[in-house]
Amino acid sequence: MNVAFFVIVLLLVQSKPNLADEGTDLTLEPGAGGSYVVDAVIGKIHEHCLVDFDNGLLQKLAHLRSDDGRNYTSGTGGIWQFPLILFLPSFLPFLFHSFSAYRRTKFGMNYAPGSGGIWQVSQDQLSTVNMECSTTLRYGCLEARSQFGVDLGITKMEDLDKPLISGMVMAFFVTSQNRINEAGIGKQLEFSLQSLNLEGKDFFQLSAEISFCPAAQLDVTFIIDGSGSVGEDNFNLIVNFLREMISDMDIQPDNVHVSVILLSTNATLVMSMEDFRDDTNLEAAFQRISYPGGLTKTAEAIDLAVSASLNMSSKGRINKAAKAFVLVGDLRSENITDAISAAMRAKDMDFKIFVLGVGNLVVGQLKAFASTPTCKHLSLLDSYYELYLSVNQLQKGLCEAPAVVDLISKDTAKLDFNTLPADGNSSKLQIIKLNVPKTEPSKRYIGSKHIAVKVTTMCGYVNMYASYDIAKPGKGYHTYSAEATDLMPGELFANSSFDGRPLYVSIEAVNVNESCAYSHYNVSIVNEIAVPNPCKDQIHLYYPHPRKDMFIQCDLWGEAFEMTCPSNTVWDQIVLTCVSSYSLGPMPKSKPSSIIQKSSAPATLKLTSAKHDSVTSNGIESTKLQTSTATTSASTTTTESKALENPCTAEAIAANKMFQPHPDPKKFIQCDQSGNFFVKNCPPGTVWIPSQNTCNLSIFKKSR
Repeated sequence: MNVAFFVIVLLLVQSKPNLADEGTDLTLEPGAGGSYVVDAVIGKIHEHCLVDFDNGLLQKLAHLRSDDGRNYTSGTGGIWQFPLILFLPSFLPFLFHSFSAYRRTKFGMNYAPGSGGIWQVSQDQLSTVNMECSTTLRYGCLEARSQFGVDLGITKMEDLDKPLISGMVMAFFVTSQNRINEAGIGKQLEFSLQSLNLEGKDFFQLSAEISFCPAAQLDVTFIIDGSGSVGEDNFNLIVNFLREMISDMDIQPDNVHVSVILLSTNATLVMSMEDFRDDTNLEAAFQRISYPGGLTKTAEAIDLAVSASLNMSSKGRINKAAKAFVLVGDLRSENITDAISAAMRAKDMDFKIFVLGVGNLVVGQLKAFASTPTCKHLSLLDSYYELYLSVNQLQKGLCEAPAVVDLISKDTAKLDFNTLPADGNSSKLQIIKLNVPKTEPSKRYIGSKHIAVKVTTMCGYVNMYASYDIAKPGKGYHTYSAEATDLMPGELFANSSFDGRPLYVSIEAVNVNESCAYSHYNVSIVNEIAVPNPCKDQIHLYYPHPRKDMFIQCDLWGEAFEMTCPSNTVWDQIVLTCVSSYSLGPMPKSKPSSIIQKSSAPATLKLTSAKHDSVTSNGIESTKLQTSTATTSASTTTTESKALENPCTAEAIAANKMFQPHPDPKKFIQCDQSGNFFVKNCPPGTVWIPSQNTCNLSIFKKSR
């Protein structure tokens, strides 16, 4: 009975969400695997364009070589890698096997150590990269060392257990093979079949697979080249390619809007977003598209696409849908200067431009058209028959195109009623790009100014990930994270940008109730939240903080200190202590909360931020402290073990004595409602004053 209870408790503990995530990078964790790790690795490689053109090859190779790192080697014990313990009760082997699987293979997402990692790099392939890092791969290897601190010239097989290193080595090896990645997707197929022993059928199916992101909010315009250099037969192949792409999109008023512009001597809008609010009569529209021949007026086509998309955005889609163009053809423009200028104007307005260049190409011009990083937005094809091989990569890129929110000219934004997929087995991905103003560090209160992203949902479950470093943060790599359910809104707090880089927020949402008629989520964003000083009125000693996992502590001279609750707890203003985040409902609008809203401007606040992680077990304390102020900053970490008598008795809690003195006058003890106690550090320069029930300046150094 006791063991069964332990099993249940263990599973419940494992299922708790991480409410204090300080960032995750699984790309450098040996043995990590899964599609989200592959996405993070490729995201890092693309962000710095370590290889010129990828065409989706790395994604395909990871899947085909090791099932994104999920495969294991025979003879290692399979997923569990643990012998069966037959002599224990029937439920104990499952417990031990599950624990072993979690610790040693992450439930099957693993591969044999030293086997080349997710991309299964061979010793010969690694040796090729080692040698060519000093010659043909010199620039890329220097960039890898500069950005990630990895010297691929001396990398060993055991280093490839780290997903990022395995991915970079495979990318550079492909690049070294006659630079086939610049030649087109067709030669990628040939290379894969001959050099990597892959099945051509598998590669083809993976490349041509269409599975468009459900409930995507996207305005996409296809600009197709119908000029004389393309030819009628090739033009018909382009139209067939579009038919396959568009027919799989979820064309709905709240989801995907599609338009098509015919590029020739004149730019013509042959399919309008306003005409096609669903897929009705879509085939008839394709039948009306005919080959015009003529010149290549790319600038006119891009300008027309911008005006058509903005006209649609003005009808309820602004700041909500991602905006993207897809240019298809050889795109040998009549006036290349005008064409590049038009593309630059569109990109400055946050349009994502994808380019599928086919045939006899001027690669430099296509790079100028495509959004950055070009290795993610430009695909090169040898012939129009290869268009089907680019479907998967283009679909993925469109799904990841961000909706752009401007926080430079305004401080708040809302993206309301984002629909969820009707199918509970499908998840929705939405990426939001927050253009934020550059913040001067010397003027920034530490812990006081940040960007807050809040998500509420109906009939949904939402994970949020954010980062300044990568355009698609996710489970494999992120700096900030939060989650939301129907009962508990999610709040993500990110530090303000010091260098003006945009903050990318990924929202992964799933419908948890398929019978719910209005399943959706809402996003609200606030920039530069500054915590006002509620202590100047000296009415209370403790106040709520905009962050639920923090609170504000006052001294008797009106100075305010930001304090952090213990892990997995949040501040409750009613009982004036931190309580379990799983039992707390919405924060009440108490009198102290209203005082915060009416208090003085942030510039008058002298805040001291203190972060604590205190753990108690059987009277043993272990405390970590980090402190920082608006004018000075310090970081100290102390760990001590000392037997303490728990002062958080039932009588003390009933009397609402949630704060108790500590033997060390620079510390105090905080109780929760369950009788647990947490050792907290007073802010620097203060001591605990029992009669005042707060930390204050030492009475020997300062008097009123």
